[in-house]
Amino acid sequence: MSRMALLGIAGCLLLACSGGGNEEENGNGNGGNGDCVEKLAGCEAPVCIGNYVRSCTEDGLHYVYNLCYGQTCKNGLCQPAACTEPGKTTCTGPTTYDQCLVSMTQMASKECAAGSMCIVGGCVASECKAGSKECGWQTVLTCKDDGKGWGVQECGADQLCDPIAKACVDIDPFCMDSPLGARCQDLAVKLQCEASGRLTPAECPKKEVCVDGFCQPKACGVTYSGGPGSDVVEDDGRTPGDDILDVFGFETEETVLIDLPPKDIPPLEKPAKCWVTITGGNFDGQKMTFTAGKNANYVFKDKDLQISMAKGQHLLEVHFQGIEEGVVGSFSSDEPGSVAVMILFNDGTTDQTQIQWKYTSTAYSAVLDQFDPPGGRAIGTFAATLQDGTGGPALELTDGFFDVPRKE
Repeated sequence: MSRMALLGIAGCLLLACSGGGNEEENGNGNGGNGDCVEKLAGCEAPVCIGNYVRSCTEDGLHYVYNLCYGQTCKNGLCQPAACTEPGKTTCTGPTTYDQCLVSMTQMASKECAAGSMCIVGGCVASECKAGSKECGWQTVLTCKDDGKGWGVQECGADQLCDPIAKACVDIDPFCMDSPLGARCQDLAVKLQCEASGRLTPAECPKKEVCVDGFCQPKACGVTYSGGPGSDVVEDDGRTPGDDILDVFGFETEETVLIDLPPKDIPPLEKPAKCWVTITGGNFDGQKMTFTAGKNANYVFKDKDLQISMAKGQHLLEVHFQGIEEGVVGSFSSDEPGSVAVMILFNDGTTDQTQIQWKYTSTAYSAVLDQFDPPGGRAIGTFAATLQDGTGGPALELTDGFFDVPRKE
């Protein structure tokens, strides 16, 4: 067998013929030096870490985290949640409020401090200094000129009230796409999305390393590379060439290049985004960001483009009825045409086997900006007045937005 063939086999043995990768590779250093572990602890069964289900890879060298967003983690499983908007605060009285815990296990009832009152989910002083600002739930509260009341400014659908700046700021794009998500800044720092939408850094403890957004003990024999924005690589000072030459006893100063087959990695799909602000009934002008079922389907025989989205038991559909394939434009109930828009909503309070949709639109305005073939996108905005089929109060939908993949 030729020397280059032997080197090729050695490369496969050392790299497991995987095609490499810049997140984690097998290495030969740091075993048994007290700075690493042979296997990670707690791999016997899945466990809950916050609202994540944590398990382990088969080799026990890496933790795997699955987020139960829209649900809650109990006994190592994603299970139905008591509330679906982590961190959201809602006033229940002049000085009391409910808060959805980040774990989404319950709505916790709390009371404002003495001398405070609850406004749009925020506890603020009953008497204040004119012009001073505080945060409510996704709102900025400004003390009135007479110091005896607060004005309310709602933040945009993709904004939050920063508790330090006391102003509306944009939600981090990563947190918009992955609520409560986590990623690594580099080997030593993890970034975690808070319930408010802030992306907050935290240093990993000594002898731990950030992997896929979470800190874990260093595993012996593993080489780690940094996260986005970092090219930090931790190794034992040896090069791949050194490892190969040691295996077969070669001594040469030649650079050895090993061609490995490329990984068959499909292109990443752009995340789907859907949200709307709901006012009326049990809703107090809150923005709802949908977390599941976000897609578009076109029923050719009915000429009906259906945009679907869900969050827990909250289901919403936007139908563009009578629309031709690929057509875009603006549509309004004030100026009816060949295309009609119907918006349907369920809030989980009725039995769908008895009433399919609790709310249906009586007035609407919608814009369809993009209507691609299957595999593309459907993008647009909407607003509507919804009638309660059970006789309850109407709902107002404003600032509705969707950017979803078209499946059919």
